[in-house]
Amino acid sequence: MLALAAENHGFAPSPGPASPLAPHPHAKGGLAPWQVRKVAAHVDANLNDAIAVGELAALARLSVSQFSRAFKQSFGQAPHNYVMARRIARAQALMLDDREPLSQIAVAVGLADQAHLSKLFRRFVGETPRAWRRANWEEPATAMAA
Repeated sequence: MLALAAENHGFAPSPGPASPLAPHPHAKGGLAPWQVRKVAAHVDANLNDAIAVGELAALARLSVSQFSRAFKQSFGQAPHNYVMARRIARAQALMLDDREPLSQIAVAVGLADQAHLSKLFRRFVGETPRAWRRANWEEPATAMAA
């Protein structure tokens, strides 16, 4: 169901070959495949916590500067932008799952508050979280039958 929601509602699930968040497959000077997998999995598993570039560099066994250059070569964006994009994608999935308040969703994806979520959401998606949720929310089939 969530995979179907990803196709129909414009948010990017975990990085896959067709995802704009996916690493470039043949990036020269980028991260090795094991580093890409390890870093991407760590980011997705820890979205609700602060994620420092130094922490990701240590996972890849590189210095921060080496890691930052290689990450950008592999993913096409800076590590911080990647983490923020993953947080917004997770927020979109949570907004479709249930009617939790946006303030709780913001905290669940590692953002400071609803205002922070709204600012990033507008930058990445082009509309406010509330407008996006209204346009993409589908009532569960059980609620419509009642």
